[in-house]
Amino acid sequence: NVPTPGSYSSGEQIKIKIFTSSSLGKAFAFFPFCAKERAKVEAGYSEAEGGLYVPFRVPADTKPGTYIVPVYVQEIRSKLEERHEIEIAIR
Repeated sequence: NVPTPGSYSSGEQIKIKIFTSSSLGKAFAFFPFCAKERAKVEAGYSEAEGGLYVPFRVPADTKPGTYIVPVYVQEIRSKLEERHEIEIAIR
């Protein structure tokens, strides 16, 4: 389950939460508004957050607009992978 994060300003921290019942999963997101070498951000697992989350700071030079951020979630044992598209508005 991946919620829509909403609207952010440049320099602000985005935190995409991926709700999962166990830490036996991994996830990553590709951010279209940054340099390719920094675009892939892996998720970390946090019990306090209630699952996996992808932290990302919006670069200061990001142009305002609505961006589609693909998020991939993989269950480690089964190797099943889900792809979600999240709409993020940068103001």
